This record gives sequence, structure tokens and C-alpha cells, in this order.
Amino acid sequence: MDEPIRKCVLDYIREIERFKFCRLIFCAKVTNCEDIEQLFDTAIKKKFLQRITGLLLIYPGFVIHLVEAVEDDVFRLCNEVFTDNTEVIINTKCLYIQSGVKRFFQKWHSKRMNNCSLNDKEFETIDDSFENVSSIHTAMILNLHKLYTELWNICRLKSYENFIEHLDLISRKGHLNLPLKSSIEIVLKSRWGYNLVTLAKDYCDLKYQYNFDDYSPVSEIIHDINYSVK
Repeated sequence: MDEPIRKCVLDYIREIERFKFCRLIFCAKVTNCEDIEQLFDTAIKKKFLQRITGLLLIYPGFVIHLVEAVEDDVFRLCNEVFTDNTEVIINTKCLYIQSGVKRFFQKWHSKRMNNCSLNDKEFETIDDSFENVSSIHTAMILNLHKLYTELWNICRLKSYENFIEHLDLISRKGHLNLPLKSSIEIVLKSRWGYNLVTLAKDYCDLKYQYNFDDYSPVSEIIHDINYSVK
């Protein structure tokens, strides 16, 4: 008979953390925009309805996705979608994970972004150093949080209808705080950053025993954002 697995205090703390509400932001290169939208929509409505909120922004060739839920649901959703769809999701980089937060959105939303809404910029060749890529990550995350906060305030202070109208406007014309296409390409091509497919698989296989907040080097910066209407 095998000796029972012994748990230390840190193991019990980790079990508690699994059910702590968290926020995940990732970007991914995709081969089919319709498929990626359907994959997440089906998985969320089938197993996680009303437990997962967030926003999936779908561009030609890549996506930016915010997922809000308890840690277990976040990583089980990612693992379920990523594992059997490697032909659709080519490369996935984790941008940000933070626990102990509140929701930005009331529901899960997906939005197709018009080509003219993309903040495009000619791709610049930069040195793939940790400092360069880290600065791009930080700028993207801060700007995305400002965008999510703006949408949250519209829904909170105005109405859900105003929120939907503003989201539709962003999908057509873009927004100052949306990442540049060149920044997304740099992040996806870089050797730095965490592959979310691996993180989700390791989490669900219980191979990784550390706090996933370790993957968020800018969490303290995020707390400094002014969550008020300008």
C-alpha cells in the first residue's frame, strides 16, 4: 500500500487560493476567428454560465481575452479550450494574472473588431531582451485596464445599453488604450513570457504548486490606476 500523500500548511493555503476570484488577460495567435469565438462561447455556456465574465476581442489573426472567475474555473476553461484545438490556437501568451479582485463585466462578451479599429503600426524590429518585452507587457496591461475600467464605469454610472453601444463603437473605430498590432506581434514572437497552454495544463494536472500571482510583475502598478470617470 502506498504511503498517503502528506500535506503541509502551504498545500492547504494553495487549496484555499484555488477558489479565490482572479482576473486573467492573455493574447493568442489564431487561425480562424469564427472558431475561436464559438469554442469559448460553447464552453462557457455549457459549463461555466454566470460564473465566468470578461471580454474577448477578436482581430484578424489574433485575440485579446479577459477572463474573470475563481481560479479553478479560469484555468479549467483555458485547459478545455486549448487542449483539443491546437490547429486553431497557435500561440498563447499570458499577459496578466491577479487574484483578490472584483469583476469588470456583468457577463462574458465577445466582439469582432473591425479592421479600421486596429491601432496598426509598422512592425519594428527590437532586441528581444527582458527589459524591452517587459516594458511592452506593462504598457499593454495598464492600457487594457484603463479600457476595462472605462467600460465598467459606463455600465455602473449610465446603463447596460450605453455599455453595449460604447463597446460596439470601439469595435468599429478602435480605442486609444487598445494595444498596437506590432506590440501583440512582439509579445507572441518573444522568447519571454508564459505560454498559457502550459500554465493551464500544469495547473489542471496539479503539477504546479506556486501562487499564480507570481506571473504578474506589474500587479502593484495596476493598483495605482484611478478607477473613476474622467
